[in-house]
Amino acid sequence: MIESRTNIAQGLAMARPSESAEVYSCLSHLETYYPDFERWYWDTVVPGIAAGTRMVRVVRRDNEIIAALIAKRERAERKLCTLWVRPDFVGHGVGVRLIEEGRRWVGHASPLASVPEERMPELGDILVRMGFVLTQKLDSFYRPGKAEFVFNGRLAALNS
Repeated sequence: MIESRTNIAQGLAMARPSESAEVYSCLSHLETYYPDFERWYWDTVVPGIAAGTRMVRVVRRDNEIIAALIAKRERAERKLCTLWVRPDFVGHGVGVRLIEEGRRWVGHASPLASVPEERMPELGDILVRMGFVLTQKLDSFYRPGKAEFVFNGRLAALNS
């Protein structure tokens, strides 16, 4: 049985450093879209949590992670870096709730976000409905022959 949006949202929490491996195991499949994802996660995200420049929020149900968001908050860039919702919880407001939390944490209503072309059908309309503006399409940015769609700003070079 799927829980109501309210009950799922109550499972929202900041990931603890001790949960880094568990979070990564939920997100490791994103290497398909971002070939350097594993290195970025362990060398940038995990140390960034301690430095206060990265945040990982997770949503749990029955003690299992069902969704996660990684956000970046630096002087030069405020970005929602990664959003994942377990397939059986898609469409229940979990992703929207995480995006709202990410906006609050980065301190900006229109943070930068990018989406690989394969995920545009599921994420593009949601982002637009939430006020995100498509500002750039980059061909072969992360992967040869694949487009990355950028919202609320521009990606000039490979970064975190």
